[in-house]
Amino acid sequence: MAKWGTVLDVTEIRRISDTKEVETVYRYTVRSAGGIVFTEVVKEADTAPDKLSKILQAKAEKLDATKAL
Repeated sequence: MAKWGTVLDVTEIRRISDTKEVETVYRYTVRSAGGIVFTEVVKEADTAPDKLSKILQAKAEKLDATKAL
């Protein structure tokens, strides 16, 4: 588990984009370090480990900070 959270599930979704092309996105279900479970839809281009980690970490930290209020 990364210090910001754990990926619980990944679902591949194919859909039609605004430009009428088929695109693949991934829905990540994540549990933050604070125990909040959330989902984030990520485009295929953003699934490189370094990019993905930054996206999920930012959302997890934001949710944990909100919970702390």
